[in-house]
Amino acid sequence: MPARVDEIKQKIFSDDYAAFKELYLTMYASLMRFAGIYTHDEHLAEDVLTDIFLKLRDHRRQLNEAQNLRSACILHLRIRH
Repeated sequence: MPARVDEIKQKIFSDDYAAFKELYLTMYASLMRFAGIYTHDEHLAEDVLTDIFLKLRDHRRQLNEAQNLRSACILHLRIRH
């Protein structure tokens, strides 16, 4: 998965909005499992993940090229919850 996420990240840096959907679909299952551990509520976990991906989209210019997107999402999940 890391190589795939790196390809998607490059698209995101190029303002390819379709890449956000691609990222969401690529990372959703693993992040949802992780979110479930923190929230213990499937609907809340989905809401939190949606918020995280919207923030990621809105603040894409602040992302560091070397930053691991999965780690960034997990960090935001911990902060958000």
